[in-house]
Amino acid sequence: MKTNSAMQKFPRVNIPWTTLITILMTMVLIMGIVTPVSAMPIPTTSILSVDPGVSVKLRTHNFPKNMDFVVTIGLFGTLGKGGIEVATTNSGEGGSFEVSYNIPDSLKNEKMLSIRLDTHKGIYAYDFFTNKADGTTTSSSSSTTSTTTPAWYVGYPTTSIVSVVAGESVSIKTYNFPPNRTFRVRINHFGTLGVNGTEVGTYESGGGESKEVTFNIPDGLKGDAQLAIRFETTSDKLYYAYDWFNNVTGGTSSSTSTTYGTGGPYTYDKNYTGIPLTSIISVKVDESVTVKTSNFPKNQTFKVLMNDFGTLGVGGTEVGTYESGDGAAKEVTFTIPDSLKDNDQIAIRFQTSNGYYYSYDYFSNK
Repeated sequence: MKTNSAMQKFPRVNIPWTTLITILMTMVLIMGIVTPVSAMPIPTTSILSVDPGVSVKLRTHNFPKNMDFVVTIGLFGTLGKGGIEVATTNSGEGGSFEVSYNIPDSLKNEKMLSIRLDTHKGIYAYDFFTNKADGTTTSSSSSTTSTTTPAWYVGYPTTSIVSVVAGESVSIKTYNFPPNRTFRVRINHFGTLGVNGTEVGTYESGGGESKEVTFNIPDGLKGDAQLAIRFETTSDKLYYAYDWFNNVTGGTSSSTSTTYGTGGPYTYDKNYTGIPLTSIISVKVDESVTVKTSNFPKNQTFKVLMNDFGTLGVGGTEVGTYESGDGAAKEVTFTIPDSLKDNDQIAIRFQTSNGYYYSYDYFSNK
């Protein structure tokens, strides 16, 4: 018995295998073009142990796969740039792994040393470690009396509170300060980040090494429960760091003015906590980047800057502005400037005109 089939028959077509491969490769290329490009995680390191004058052991984090990193060890404050080459390490499967390096003979007696792992293609990590507690401290050759920040300096200055004598003084430790700069130090009410506070002294960064320094609490602030302290360069305010500390238990929580900073007045939200953050959503190579904001303070205008990888966007080309509105997360797109279109990686920065709030990120452009 014959059955009826609803399937329509088509003539058989013979397609050469070379043509099939060409079609498949074309489809893969098209898919690659339309796939969004995400920001790579930033590679970092942590020091595990040191055999003084002999070797240092570290662990990597977020390293990309199968890339050769040139490892250099140099004087503290140089971030390892221009240091002595001690090895080349291939990252293999990437991620986290442990590795040890010998300390060069000429640096064996140095108290503090820097170590750097660098692809020389814009991907790098650096760290520092104590080599010998009783060793010598040598200023890096990059340190001069100039106020120009050396090309090797990256990142930003930070501080930590060491101790407080309630109502009298605060001791603070500095980290990663750019060398040869003078910082004005201010103390103000908690929540101001120290902006426009009472000047309590100056800080000379020297070779950029960490230091512990002590400043007196101004008379008008001695009774505050918490206080803010701020370091800012005197010449250009390009670099700054701020921190806060507990002062007097049960002290007053002074109300603050609604306007601060050198960039003009803005509304201070006493309920805002944390810091503004960004994440890269997608990149159109040499055209634009789409960024998602989160935890931005309300009712602020942010300038958006792009600059070379490693600059954190500081001093970059302004590509637009961002209005934070009610502070809700948003996706926004900005055009890549012509001057950066050939860069493999680019830094993007959001900052209020007075530098009070800021956020930075970076993305792969190629």
